[in-house]
Amino acid sequence: MPPATLQHGGDDGEWFAEVVVVRHGETSWNASRIVQGQMDPQLNETGRQQAVVVARRLSGEAKPAAVYTPPTSSVLPRPHKP
Repeated sequence: MPPATLQHGGDDGEWFAEVVVVRHGETSWNASRIVQGQMDPQLNETGRQQAVVVARRLSGEAKPAAVYTPPTSSVLPRPHKP
């Protein structure tokens, strides 16, 4: 049986993998059009709301076989000031 991340393509007998790409949510630097490079600014309120929307959307999908993230803390949840 093929892995859960592969799906049958139809009558032609081919299988394909589904790739989902999610970009980080908005930061104050993004909103100010500042290029970030290797810096690691926190998400702003809009970015946190975007993260919640993506999390809800992906929660109903099959669990991924792999997740790749950059080595920055911006991909990790952290406490923020309300």
